[in-house]
Amino acid sequence: MTKIVYPNLSAELARRQMTLEKLAELMNLSASCMSLKLTGKRKISLAEARKIKAILGVDVPLDELFDTLVVSK
Repeated sequence: MTKIVYPNLSAELARRQMTLEKLAELMNLSASCMSLKLTGKRKISLAEARKIKAILGVDVPLDELFDTLVVSK
């Protein structure tokens, strides 16, 4: 199970019953690449963040949608 470090994004995906794999497909990325981005191991570009927001159709600011959790190692 992938631990998404963006709790608001995670909640929006859950509300829409959208899997990481489906989001990756809509973003034209591999599931592994999407996983790396959503777990904070790779950066999400501004263009990618805007595209995710558009795919989800949410009316929240990007900084709120992509607000992060502190992940301890």
